[in-house]
Amino acid sequence: MTKIRTTTYGRNRALIPSDGASVVQTEETHRGAASPAAEYSAEQIKALRLRLGVSQTTFAHHMGTTKGVVTQWEQGLRNPSRATHKLLWVVDRHGLKVLT
Repeated sequence: MTKIRTTTYGRNRALIPSDGASVVQTEETHRGAASPAAEYSAEQIKALRLRLGVSQTTFAHHMGTTKGVVTQWEQGLRNPSRATHKLLWVVDRHGLKVLT
């Protein structure tokens, strides 16, 4: 299995497979859920974090942001960037282990 490395550029993160292959969404990995371009609602973000069983602080650390921002996402006071929505999609499919 290819490991995915997280690289940070400023405030943005990029997921880079260790073998250099491109990441392609297939029907198998899609599992009938939202596409990477889909936006996560405040409720979906909170549900994802709770399903992963982590605190807002831990989730924020893995997502490259602060607890306050995660709180704002979950309350619908702030919307994640498009890149963050894509990162949420990856975490939703593969868990936080891909970001460590």
